[in-house]
Amino acid sequence: MKKTIFFLLSLMPAIHNAVADPLFLGVVEETDKTTHKDPAIARILFMKTDGKWVALNNMESHIKLDLENISWTLAFDGKNIGSIKTIDDYQLDNPSCDWCFPRDKRLRIENQSDFPKLGNKEKRFWAWTHLPENRPIVIVNKPNYKDHDKWKRFKPSHDTIKMLFP
Repeated sequence: MKKTIFFLLSLMPAIHNAVADPLFLGVVEETDKTTHKDPAIARILFMKTDGKWVALNNMESHIKLDLENISWTLAFDGKNIGSIKTIDDYQLDNPSCDWCFPRDKRLRIENQSDFPKLGNKEKRFWAWTHLPENRPIVIVNKPNYKDHDKWKRFKPSHDTIKMLFP
């Protein structure tokens, strides 16, 4: 009995870390060079904790999160294409404005030159004020980048489009 109790107690730090260490999903995107001094910023969009995904789209959703000095894996097409570190030091202009939060909450990228640039040749990605030279890149705080379903782009048929968008 004592061995069982000791074993269970020894698992407590691992269990705590599994709950306290959520999976974050975000994006690195180019900024408008005329209004930002940093060429790119990171936005943290979702968090998976306790088996559920949560949108991080207001101040309340960020209040208890420790976003200081996180290392991120850059993922593209099921591959790890690099890593960056972020710093949570941007000040929000209007922290109580919930509709502004997704636009204004961003993280500074510590090693700006260390991440790859993926061109936006087809002009499929637009920003609010400009056409970025490079497409956004997905970031995760754990090395979860494999695409087990092997998703690929496809061109839907006319019937499929009509069914999805009546």
